[in-house]
Amino acid sequence: MVKIYITRKIPAAEEILKNHFEVEVNPEDRILTRDELKKIVRDFDGIVTTLADKVDQEILEQAIQLKVISNCAAGLDNVDLQMAKERKIAVFNVPDVTTQSTADMTIAILLSLIRRVTEAEEYVKKGLWRAWEPNLFF
Repeated sequence: MVKIYITRKIPAAEEILKNHFEVEVNPEDRILTRDELKKIVRDFDGIVTTLADKVDQEILEQAIQLKVISNCAAGLDNVDLQMAKERKIAVFNVPDVTTQSTADMTIAILLSLIRRVTEAEEYVKKGLWRAWEPNLFF
């Protein structure tokens, strides 16, 4: 059976993959060491990585049976694409993974600036707020 390793706990990834593959997940919520990554690329057919996993030449030199890297990130800066290509390892990412959250955060920042949230918070923390005022932070 094809063996897949997921380097961090990623919502729904294990549930989706375990119906088709033998799946192992990093049981700890931490970045794997380089030695751990080297062993994984030797022992697994595919890995699901995050942007914190540096899959460079040194790691890929250990890839004996690795066929697929699926990077749970918008970019691929953490993967040596040339080395992966030379070793015939397919590499994938999720290019639109941050589009919605980036738009959400942009709107949140704009609203906080318009509503002067940071100034109001500091005002309260300094003990200056006494009661409602019609023109306060208007």
